[in-house]
Formats: sequence, structure tokens, C-alpha cells
Amino acid sequence: MYAETSLSGTDFTGFKIGAQANPIGRLKLGLVYRTPITVDLSGKAKVMDGATGAPLAEMEVTARVRNVDKLVAGATYQWIEGVLLTSLDYERQFYSRSRDITVASAASNSSIPQRYRDSNIVRLGGEFRVKPSLPLRLGLGLFDDFREHAYVNATGGGAPAPTVLISAGAGCAITRTLDLDFSYTLMLNSGTLDAAGVAPTGTPGKYSTTTQAFALNLGYHR
Repeated sequence: MYAETSLSGTDFTGFKIGAQANPIGRLKLGLVYRTPITVDLSGKAKVMDGATGAPLAEMEVTARVRNVDKLVAGATYQWIEGVLLTSLDYERQFYSRSRDITVASAASNSSIPQRYRDSNIVRLGGEFRVKPSLPLRLGLGLFDDFREHAYVNATGGGAPAPTVLISAGAGCAITRTLDLDFSYTLMLNSGTLDAAGVAPTGTPGKYSTTTQAFALNLGYHR
């Protein structure tokens, strides 16, 4: 037998709270905390015959997933006011507080443990405004994986090593209060899993992954 599970759900109850200080004219310091968001999911689980693919059973399934809370601190300095600036950010994501995912159906109620650790992300970025309405951006980051390294392998989504992030983007002022921003990020992860640290289901060896992400943001400001 094999099974397929499809779940969906949304939640908009999280919020961010922060503060910004300007100790000197061109330097800005910021601190932001984002609350955790718990998402209730629902869907169906289908069980099929492994040999023929014929359906054997179908049931309603629900799950509860906790999206982690995070703390971000950053500093921005304008080298040329309104033209050139650089930013340094540090982000702490509290994955260790997400202990498990609870999955329930008419037949059973199970808890899936998550062996996660808190993660750290450091990002360095720069922005150059070709003209006031056209900013160009470049960024470099380092992401310390939140997963237990003994459980990271090809089937677990990557290698037991930090991930390097390289990003580029641009913005466009549609009106005086409406902005459109676009960014592309390349994430590179490569490392070796040795026999001493491998989980029972893992395989020692060298693993690497490459991930690409695109983001489009519409912003309004006064």
C-alpha cells in the first residue's frame, strides 16, 4: 500500500512589533519580533494498492502546524543620502519551540515529532538608486540549518551544512505612495554526512542542493 495526503489552510493572526532608532543622521538601527502563527489544515488522505494503484480507502484528515516566531535586528547606513546604502541583518528563528505536528483522522490521532533547532541567518545587502524611482539591490546571506544534522541527507532536503544565499532585485515607484519590488534568490547548500553522525535511515556521503526563489512585493507608504 501507499498513501497520498493533501492538506490546505490559511491563518492571518500573526503580527510584527518593532522599534527603530536613529543615533546619528545616516545610521538606522531596528529590532523586530514576529509572533508564531498556528495554521489549522484540513484535507484528505488516500490509500492505494501499491501494485495496481487501485484506491483502498479515503478519509478526512486534519493537522495543526506552527510557523515559527522570529527576532530580527538590523542596521542600515546611508553612504550617500537617497542614493547608496548598506544593511546588515541578523535573524533568529525559534524552530526548537515547534515540537510536533498533530495529524488526526477518523481512524487515528498521531503526533509527528520535529527534531528542530533554532536557526541563525546573517544577511548583508546594498541598494543603489539609479534614480529616485529605480533602486537596484544585491545581497549575500548565510543560513544555519534548523534541522538535526544527523537527519539531513538527500531525502531530507539537503546537506548538513549552512546554506549560502545570493540575491538580486529591483524596485519601481508606481506612484508617490505605491511601490513594486522584485527579487531573485539563489540558495546553495553543500556538505558531507559522515558515518558517525548518520541516522538509521541515512546514508553517508556528500550532498548538495540548489534552490531558487522569486518574490514580488507591492507596498504602500505615506
